[in-house]
Amino acid sequence: MDDSPVPALQHDEIGRAADVIARAFHDDALTVHLYPDGRERARLAPLMFAALVRYDHLFGQVDRLPGFTAVATWVRPGETTETPERLARAGFDELPDEVPLERLDAFFSVVERAVKGVAPGPHWHLRLLGVDPDHQGGGLGTALLNHGLGRAETTGHPCVLETFSERNVPFYLRNGFDLVVDDTEPATGLRFWGFCRPPQR
Repeated sequence: MDDSPVPALQHDEIGRAADVIARAFHDDALTVHLYPDGRERARLAPLMFAALVRYDHLFGQVDRLPGFTAVATWVRPGETTETPERLARAGFDELPDEVPLERLDAFFSVVERAVKGVAPGPHWHLRLLGVDPDHQGGGLGTALLNHGLGRAETTGHPCVLETFSERNVPFYLRNGFDLVVDDTEPATGLRFWGFCRPPQR
Protein backbone atom coordinates (compact mmCIF):
# COMPACT_ATOMS: atom_id res chain seq x y z
CA MET A 1 0.00 0.00 0.00
CA ASP A 2 1.24 3.51 -0.86
CA ASP A 3 1.60 5.53 2.38
CA SER A 4 2.57 8.83 0.73
CA PRO A 5 0.39 11.92 1.30
CA VAL A 6 -0.99 11.41 -2.22
CA PRO A 7 -1.30 7.65 -2.71
CA ALA A 8 -1.63 6.08 -6.11
CA LEU A 9 -5.01 4.48 -6.71
CA GLN A 10 -5.35 0.75 -6.00
CA HIS A 11 -7.34 -1.55 -8.26
CA ASP A 12 -10.11 -2.13 -5.72
CA GLU A 13 -10.57 1.64 -5.37
CA ILE A 14 -11.55 2.32 -8.99
CA GLY A 15 -15.29 2.42 -8.32
CA ARG A 16 -14.91 4.78 -5.40
CA ALA A 17 -12.69 7.11 -7.44
CA ALA A 18 -15.17 7.07 -10.34
CA ASP A 19 -17.98 8.08 -7.99
CA VAL A 20 -15.95 11.10 -6.85
CA ILE A 21 -15.31 12.11 -10.45
CA ALA A 22 -18.98 11.63 -11.39
CA ARG A 23 -20.13 13.85 -8.52
CA ALA A 24 -17.55 16.50 -9.39
CA PHE A 25 -18.51 16.47 -13.08
CA HIS A 26 -22.28 16.13 -12.60
CA ASP A 27 -22.90 19.69 -13.86
CA ASP A 28 -19.99 19.82 -16.31
CA ALA A 29 -21.11 21.05 -19.72
CA LEU A 30 -20.01 17.90 -21.57
CA THR A 31 -21.56 15.54 -19.02
CA VAL A 32 -24.85 17.45 -19.18
CA HIS A 33 -24.73 17.36 -22.98
CA LEU A 34 -24.23 13.60 -23.00
CA TYR A 35 -26.89 12.95 -20.36
CA PRO A 36 -29.43 15.83 -20.29
CA ASP A 37 -31.73 14.02 -17.87
CA GLY A 38 -30.36 14.33 -14.35
CA ARG A 39 -31.47 10.88 -13.24
CA GLU A 40 -29.93 9.21 -16.28
CA ARG A 41 -26.77 11.23 -15.71
CA ALA A 42 -26.55 9.98 -12.14
CA ARG A 43 -26.96 6.40 -13.37
CA LEU A 44 -24.73 6.39 -16.46
CA ALA A 45 -21.98 8.93 -15.82
CA PRO A 46 -20.39 6.86 -12.99
CA LEU A 47 -20.16 3.88 -15.37
CA MET A 48 -18.49 6.00 -18.05
CA PHE A 49 -16.08 7.56 -15.58
CA ALA A 50 -15.27 4.15 -14.09
CA ALA A 51 -14.05 3.00 -17.51
CA LEU A 52 -11.94 6.14 -17.89
CA VAL A 53 -10.46 5.79 -14.39
CA ARG A 54 -9.80 2.08 -14.98
CA TYR A 55 -8.04 2.88 -18.26
CA ASP A 56 -5.76 5.43 -16.65
CA HIS A 57 -5.15 3.12 -13.70
CA LEU A 58 -4.01 0.41 -16.11
CA PHE A 59 -2.05 2.51 -18.56
CA GLY A 60 -1.49 5.90 -16.93
CA GLN A 61 -1.44 7.30 -13.42
CA VAL A 62 -4.33 7.89 -11.01
CA ASP A 63 -3.77 9.81 -7.77
CA ARG A 64 -6.20 10.45 -4.95
CA LEU A 65 -6.16 12.36 -1.71
CA PRO A 66 -6.77 10.58 1.60
CA GLY A 67 -10.47 10.08 2.23
CA PHE A 68 -11.15 10.25 -1.52
CA THR A 69 -11.76 13.98 -1.33
CA ALA A 70 -10.16 14.45 -4.77
CA VAL A 71 -9.02 12.29 -7.68
CA ALA A 72 -6.79 13.01 -10.68
CA THR A 73 -6.14 10.77 -13.68
CA TRP A 74 -3.22 11.25 -16.04
CA VAL A 75 -2.16 9.82 -19.39
CA ARG A 76 1.59 9.20 -19.42
CA PRO A 77 3.95 10.68 -22.03
CA GLY A 78 4.01 8.54 -25.16
CA GLU A 79 0.91 6.57 -24.12
CA THR A 80 -1.80 8.58 -25.86
CA THR A 81 -2.84 5.89 -28.36
CA GLU A 82 -5.99 4.16 -27.10
CA THR A 83 -6.00 0.79 -28.83
CA PRO A 84 -9.11 -1.43 -29.02
CA GLU A 85 -7.33 -3.97 -26.83
CA ARG A 86 -6.62 -1.42 -24.13
CA LEU A 87 -10.15 -0.02 -24.26
CA ALA A 88 -11.53 -3.54 -23.89
CA ARG A 89 -9.32 -4.20 -20.84
CA ALA A 90 -10.66 -1.02 -19.30
CA GLY A 91 -14.23 -2.21 -19.76
CA PHE A 92 -15.45 0.09 -22.50
CA ASP A 93 -16.94 -2.86 -24.41
CA GLU A 94 -19.09 -3.69 -21.39
CA LEU A 95 -20.70 -0.27 -21.04
CA PRO A 96 -24.46 -0.09 -21.69
CA ASP A 97 -25.64 1.20 -25.06
CA GLU A 98 -26.95 4.39 -23.41
CA VAL A 99 -23.35 5.55 -22.93
CA PRO A 100 -22.72 7.41 -26.23
CA LEU A 101 -19.17 6.28 -26.91
CA GLU A 102 -19.24 7.17 -30.61
CA ARG A 103 -20.36 10.73 -29.88
CA LEU A 104 -17.77 11.00 -27.13
CA ASP A 105 -15.02 9.76 -29.44
CA ALA A 106 -16.04 12.15 -32.23
CA PHE A 107 -16.11 15.05 -29.79
CA PHE A 108 -12.68 14.37 -28.35
CA SER A 109 -11.18 13.79 -31.79
CA VAL A 110 -11.88 17.45 -32.54
CA VAL A 111 -10.68 18.67 -29.15
CA GLU A 112 -7.51 16.58 -29.17
CA ARG A 113 -6.52 17.80 -32.64
CA ALA A 114 -6.84 21.39 -31.45
CA VAL A 115 -4.87 20.85 -28.25
CA LYS A 116 -2.26 18.42 -29.60
CA GLY A 117 -0.88 21.07 -31.93
CA VAL A 118 0.56 23.01 -29.00
CA ALA A 119 2.41 19.99 -27.55
CA PRO A 120 3.12 17.59 -30.41
CA GLY A 121 5.83 15.73 -28.50
CA PRO A 122 5.47 13.43 -25.48
CA HIS A 123 3.56 15.08 -22.64
CA TRP A 124 1.50 14.36 -19.56
CA HIS A 125 -2.23 14.72 -20.22
CA LEU A 126 -4.41 15.55 -17.25
CA ARG A 127 -7.59 13.76 -18.26
CA LEU A 128 -9.69 14.26 -15.12
CA LEU A 129 -9.31 16.30 -11.95
CA GLY A 130 -12.29 16.18 -9.62
CA VAL A 131 -12.85 17.34 -6.05
CA ASP A 132 -15.83 15.91 -4.20
CA PRO A 133 -18.49 18.67 -4.08
CA ASP A 134 -18.60 18.50 -0.28
CA HIS A 135 -14.90 19.42 -0.14
CA GLN A 136 -14.53 22.00 -2.90
CA GLY A 137 -13.03 25.40 -2.23
CA GLY A 138 -10.41 24.26 0.28
CA GLY A 139 -7.37 23.99 -1.97
CA LEU A 140 -7.58 20.23 -2.45
CA GLY A 141 -7.61 20.50 -6.24
CA THR A 142 -4.46 22.61 -6.15
CA ALA A 143 -2.74 20.16 -3.81
CA LEU A 144 -3.52 17.18 -6.02
CA LEU A 145 -2.62 19.05 -9.20
CA ASN A 146 0.72 20.14 -7.74
CA HIS A 147 1.53 16.53 -6.92
CA GLY A 148 1.09 15.59 -10.57
CA LEU A 149 3.00 18.64 -11.77
CA GLY A 150 5.89 17.68 -9.50
CA ARG A 151 5.99 14.26 -11.12
CA ALA A 152 6.03 15.87 -14.55
CA GLU A 153 9.00 17.97 -13.49
CA THR A 154 10.98 14.83 -12.72
CA THR A 155 10.40 13.53 -16.25
CA GLY A 156 10.92 16.91 -17.92
CA HIS A 157 7.68 16.79 -19.93
CA PRO A 158 5.02 19.46 -20.45
CA CYS A 159 1.48 18.98 -19.13
CA VAL A 160 -1.62 19.40 -21.28
CA LEU A 161 -5.32 19.46 -20.43
CA GLU A 162 -8.68 20.64 -21.68
CA THR A 163 -11.73 21.85 -19.81
CA PHE A 164 -15.33 22.56 -20.75
CA SER A 165 -16.05 24.82 -17.79
CA GLU A 166 -15.13 28.51 -17.99
CA ARG A 167 -14.91 28.72 -14.21
CA ASN A 168 -11.89 26.38 -14.35
CA VAL A 169 -9.89 28.75 -16.57
CA PRO A 170 -8.57 31.00 -13.74
CA PHE A 171 -7.69 27.93 -11.67
CA TYR A 172 -5.33 26.56 -14.30
CA LEU A 173 -3.88 29.98 -15.08
CA ARG A 174 -3.04 30.41 -11.38
CA ASN A 175 -1.27 27.06 -11.43
CA GLY A 176 1.19 27.92 -14.16
CA PHE A 177 -0.67 26.78 -17.26
CA ASP A 178 -0.85 28.83 -20.45
CA LEU A 179 -4.19 29.12 -22.23
CA VAL A 180 -3.42 27.87 -25.73
CA VAL A 181 -6.86 27.03 -27.16
CA ASP A 182 -10.23 28.76 -26.79
CA ASP A 183 -12.58 27.22 -29.32
CA THR A 184 -15.97 25.64 -29.93
CA GLU A 185 -16.62 22.05 -30.96
CA PRO A 186 -18.80 22.50 -34.06
CA ALA A 187 -21.09 19.46 -33.77
CA THR A 188 -22.19 20.24 -30.21
CA GLY A 189 -21.55 23.96 -29.91
CA LEU A 190 -19.67 23.32 -26.66
CA ARG A 191 -16.87 25.72 -25.87
CA PHE A 192 -13.60 24.29 -24.66
CA TRP A 193 -10.31 25.63 -23.38
CA GLY A 194 -6.93 23.96 -23.81
CA PHE A 195 -3.93 24.52 -21.55
CA CYS A 196 -0.25 23.66 -21.64
CA ARG A 197 2.34 23.97 -18.86
CA PRO A 198 5.92 23.68 -20.06
CA PRO A 199 8.57 22.13 -17.84
CA GLN A 200 9.63 24.64 -15.21
CA ARG A 201 13.28 23.65 -15.18
